Amino acid sequence: GETTAKSLVERGLNPDFVGRNSGNPSEIAEQFKMLVADKKVLFPQSSISNRTVASIFPSEQIEEVSIYRTEVNLQQIPDCDVYVFTSPSNVDGFLECNQIPIHAKVIAWGKTTENYLLKKGLKVVSTLENSTLEQLIRELNVKF
Repeated sequence: GETTAKSLVERGLNPDFVGRNSGNPSEIAEQFKMLVADKKVLFPQSSISNRTVASIFPSEQIEEVSIYRTEVNLQQIPDCDVYVFTSPSNVDGFLECNQIPIHAKVIAWGKTTENYLLKKGLKVVSTLENSTLEQLIRELNVKF
């Protein structure tokens, strides 16, 4: 997405592909697959990656490397009015020792997180289409 592209540019690297609509990784995966065609692709990723993009490629076309490990830091959080979850691991870590109050609103940072929240039986009031801080701020200003 745009945030990753910006980080690459700041490090002197120009991305050849920037996924638009970063909240929908399945759609981005299909666009990326068309661009890549039959080239070999490296996916540096988390130890608990959902592999949404990598999973649509044949195994012989990709190399997957876990370059960081996501660790859950359990912490009790006082009740809030709005909860923003950015990944399934955020959801699991939070729910391990917290509950979402009945009155609270839940925002999902993209489709993968939305689907995971729904699978957990939680109601999502908004899902970011472009997973950026700017869109989150707009959503908060419009809906709350």
